[in-house]
Amino acid sequence: MLHLVPAALARALVLLVVAFGVAGCAATQFVSQWGNEQFVGKRFDRILVVGVVNDASLRRQFEDDFVRQAAARGINAVQSYRYLPNDGPQPEPELDRAVRESGADAVLVSVVRGVERQFTVSPGVGPPPPPFGFGYWGFYNWGWGGAYVPPRIIQYDVVFVETQLHSVKPEALVWSGTTRTTDPSTAAREIPPFVTLILNALTERRLV
Repeated sequence: MLHLVPAALARALVLLVVAFGVAGCAATQFVSQWGNEQFVGKRFDRILVVGVVNDASLRRQFEDDFVRQAAARGINAVQSYRYLPNDGPQPEPELDRAVRESGADAVLVSVVRGVERQFTVSPGVGPPPPPFGFGYWGFYNWGWGGAYVPPRIIQYDVVFVETQLHSVKPEALVWSGTTRTTDPSTAAREIPPFVTLILNALTERRLV
């Protein structure tokens, strides 16, 4: 029995470490950032928010949440779907028209660059040495509690999103950042923390 508890605990710990190891990476974080030093400290008055995604509802959720969180910080932003109601890719003149009609002096565009399938392998857990001096029941009990746990392969998705902020006049790339989200439960649930991360980055550079 002295060998049973450590073996059971070891198996449980391995499973917990693997589970939380993947879940712990679920938060969205930056992979890279770049900023145009000529625009540091230039606060834009009105940002047109554009989500490039095939799912129309996700586009609206992203744009709505960005505008909501921006307003809470005193930042003026507007959804592109108010001026580009049609879904899917739009010709350049249509986007230019939306920028003019919105009165924006900056355009923020977020694009899903890709999804990667990745894998994590958890090590197996071998049994401790069999007990001696506990009789056949002790060995029998050890066989149930200290059995070998094989390695486990866990697969999960990693979503990469690139976001760029462009000045309208002059037309120039002001800031860009690439984020990764590991094993998102749902795309909609990841939108608010993603928006917070982007707004924090823009605020730190005094762009909004």
